[in-house]
Amino acid sequence: MRPTTTDQNVRRRNEALAVYLDVALARDTDCVNEAALAALTEGHVQARGHGGQDYPTWVLSRCLLSVQEEARARLFLQEYVGVHRRETSPLPSYLGSLLNQLTASL
Repeated sequence: MRPTTTDQNVRRRNEALAVYLDVALARDTDCVNEAALAALTEGHVQARGHGGQDYPTWVLSRCLLSVQEEARARLFLQEYVGVHRRETSPLPSYLGSLLNQLTASL
C-alpha cells in the first residue's frame, strides 16, 4: 500500500498518510516511511487549524516517537491541542493519553 501524496485536499491527504503510517507502525515500529512521515509533517502544519486533525496528529506524534524525536512529537501535540485544535468536543482518549505520556516524560 502506498499513500497518495498528490491529492490537492490536504485534509484527505493527511488522513491517507496517517492510515498508511499507522499500519506501518502496527506492523513494525522501526519501519516508518521517511517520505510519508515528511509529507504528513508538512500537511500537519498546513491543516492543523482546519479541524478534523486529531487522528493524523496522533499518528504523526507516534511516528516521531518511533524515530526517536520525542521533543518534536511533544511540541506538535502540545501546539495542536493547546492552540490549533478546532473541535469543541472533548479530546479523544487516545490523544489525551499520548499527550499525558509525553508531558510526564519531561
